[in-house]
Amino acid sequence: MVFSIITQHFSNNKICKFIYLFPLLSFILVFSVTGQNGRAMQFHVDFAQFRMNEKQVYLEIYYSIPREQISHEKSAQGYRGAFQVLTHILKNNRILTSDTLNVEDRIDSLEQITAGQKFAELSAFGLAEGSYVVKSELIDLSSKQSITLIDSIKIKTFSFDTLTLSSITLASSIRPQQVRETKFDKNGLRVIPNAERIYGKESPNLYFYAEAYNFAWDDNGRSSPYQVTYKVKDMNGINVLNFEGLKKNKPGPTSVVYGSIDVAKLTTGSYILELEVKDHYDMRQTRSTKQFFIYNKSDLLKKTEINKQIVHANIEKYNQMDEDELDHYFNQLKYITDKQEKAIFRELGLEGKRNFFISFWSQRDPNPDTPLNEYEMRYNYLIKIANENFTTIFKEGWESDRGRVLLLYGLPDSKDIVPTSMDTKAHEIWQYYKLESGAKFVFVDKNLNGDYVLVHSTKRGEIQDPDWWLHHARL
Repeated sequence: MVFSIITQHFSNNKICKFIYLFPLLSFILVFSVTGQNGRAMQFHVDFAQFRMNEKQVYLEIYYSIPREQISHEKSAQGYRGAFQVLTHILKNNRILTSDTLNVEDRIDSLEQITAGQKFAELSAFGLAEGSYVVKSELIDLSSKQSITLIDSIKIKTFSFDTLTLSSITLASSIRPQQVRETKFDKNGLRVIPNAERIYGKESPNLYFYAEAYNFAWDDNGRSSPYQVTYKVKDMNGINVLNFEGLKKNKPGPTSVVYGSIDVAKLTTGSYILELEVKDHYDMRQTRSTKQFFIYNKSDLLKKTEINKQIVHANIEKYNQMDEDELDHYFNQLKYITDKQEKAIFRELGLEGKRNFFISFWSQRDPNPDTPLNEYEMRYNYLIKIANENFTTIFKEGWESDRGRVLLLYGLPDSKDIVPTSMDTKAHEIWQYYKLESGAKFVFVDKNLNGDYVLVHSTKRGEIQDPDWWLHHARL
């Protein structure tokens, strides 16, 4: 196994040297949210799409891992920590490709680890147009704790004719780098991504990177300039920062768009960065947007009134959903909505439904002082797990009995799976050790069609039939 020394980057711009292990191809799916010392593990993932060719898009996946949560063990040369980031790209529930990042962190003293230090990592894939699922898992190789994040992503190829902007990469730093030395180097720049997308007074410079394609490039077009305008909007669409860049000569039909914005004066909340590029030859324009967050402890200490509809990680997702998609998503929440919420939602229009979800999840945020809603993330994760594992030709996984139990009570602590045999129908027994001092759920494939039905549970309020095997499972 070959090791190579590179410079490992933190998102707070502090740089140290570590051992880096080149990618391997493997995957372990484990879901856990408890890290060393009993603290919840954190793991942030972000995406950007760039033009590759007429049939494929270059997808970059960015990871942010807090250094202080990685377990460091005593070694002969000081202390050693190590973790893996394992990523699967799936389509139609089948794995298309994978990537594994192995990172080793060696330090002389634990005092070198300070709050705010974060590892920045990156994986890249070439993908055709379509819808995909991205599974990213962080594993602490010392404590064996892990956390898995699952995201849906749509890939759309870029035009080769119309002026177009790529996705925006938000970064913690960008600097000139003519010689490519690391995975973060491209087009003469070293771009260290900020997958958290969180800025504030302690990290006031928001760096951004994008690529503009298809400038007019002929005898007249190549001599004409282009111009980039930068805007920052709050979630009500109001401009809070506005910068009109200088006109620049085109370097060719494609150009890199990058820079930084001082966001120190923005208050805690969620914002949208909008880049607009104009080709002054034919006055064509194109734009791209990216959501980011401002988090200042001082705002909270002063008890500043923060609109929870602004501090929300999925506003961008809801704004991209049409009414049918919003209605479908609301149906998936039926196990945790009350009668009043159902009545209100039925009376809302498109924008009202989008705002409903923002308010709905904000009211259930277990840690409202942070931009991310852990309960919302967990519930959406369980929806994906249910749909991937329990969907049949009759219903989606979240609608099934196993899906309902999963969404209400989470992943079981243990699961017994019994296939169909000569005298019994296939069934599953789920155990929850901490639910009411121990609760059991029994699901049986009663009709032998893959749709497992809940026939017995020891949980109060659920169906109970101690003779479930005789009544439902026996052939």
